[in-house]
Amino acid sequence: MVYVLVNNNYHIIDLEKYKGWEDGEEVVLIRVPHTLDLQGAYQHSFTKILTYKSPIKGVKSLLAFKTIKKTLALISEELKPGKKDVLVFFTEFEILNQYIVKMFKDAGSRVIMLEDGMATVALGNMEAEKLPFKYWLYRAVLRTVYQFKTLDLVMAKGMPPLPVMEDKYIDAIGLSIKSPFKRNIPVYQLKASETILTSPDENAIIFINQDLYKLGHISLSDYIEILRQALSVLSANFTTVYFKFHPREETGVREEIKKMADTFRNVTLINDFRSPVENQVEELRPGYSASFYSNSLRSLYFKGIEPFFLFHLLPGLKNTAIGGLLGQYLDHIGYNFIGSFAEMAPGYKCGIRLEEKGVTLNELINGTGNKERI
Repeated sequence: MVYVLVNNNYHIIDLEKYKGWEDGEEVVLIRVPHTLDLQGAYQHSFTKILTYKSPIKGVKSLLAFKTIKKTLALISEELKPGKKDVLVFFTEFEILNQYIVKMFKDAGSRVIMLEDGMATVALGNMEAEKLPFKYWLYRAVLRTVYQFKTLDLVMAKGMPPLPVMEDKYIDAIGLSIKSPFKRNIPVYQLKASETILTSPDENAIIFINQDLYKLGHISLSDYIEILRQALSVLSANFTTVYFKFHPREETGVREEIKKMADTFRNVTLINDFRSPVENQVEELRPGYSASFYSNSLRSLYFKGIEPFFLFHLLPGLKNTAIGGLLGQYLDHIGYNFIGSFAEMAPGYKCGIRLEEKGVTLNELINGTGNKERI
């Protein structure tokens, strides 16, 4: 049986894009929600849906001993993987995901990780730095007290610690675009079944916001000023500018940004900021998208929407480890970087090169397609 572990709405969208199984095939959906709509309908009819709320949310959460143990016991009781089963998941950053992955691998199941946006590629090529003591202690508690034996934490310049697993627990990784990858895991480019937008509006663009001001690279006031500069250019160069907040952004911050954005007559704020932008563009039909490094730029590209990556225009972000890795990745796939906000205009072509070769998710699940390994 196939088990699918998801955390965000775009994981569901990617699953439907890759079509990894036939209609009527038994598939169990496991949900550990981050930004995930628990009430939405799915294209695929799942045999069973299991939902677990992760109790591990940083250092302080480790004090909730009973809650964590209760959650782990419930998962062990409800999930009984075997050698013939396959687990498909998207991210090891969620520590509860790691617990589930280890259960399946210990049972002899095949485990496949699909990319969680560009973060998967960035992490796969990152040179880690030594952990500060408090994070070393955090990792030690998770490993010893809670038995997360697979867990490691990696850090690099300008980045928070990221939870990862030992490579041996993952049998294969599926990427949407071919990329170098330093981890000792077989990597494959996936074939996708994506619907290209018909007749997109070449004079419309959607800006996808990110809460970069929470990462320590830039203050909120400076970030809003940078947004103002970007929206000023977009408002002048495009007839219609849609603006979408990140689901994590707080009410007070949204109000501050809204006040600034309202000074531009053709900037429209999308009220529903929790629904996936990948679905919303079906109605809005913009020809272009812009963000600093949102995962959605990649997914919208597959719908025929030209992406403007902007992270390299912020020195505080460009000079971090994640900025350097994203730059290398986009260079590798032929991306056409703009030199300033002023170059965001109709007629732009991103230049991304896609390989024709690849394997389907179904081939990856069944262990075939080895000839197309990257």
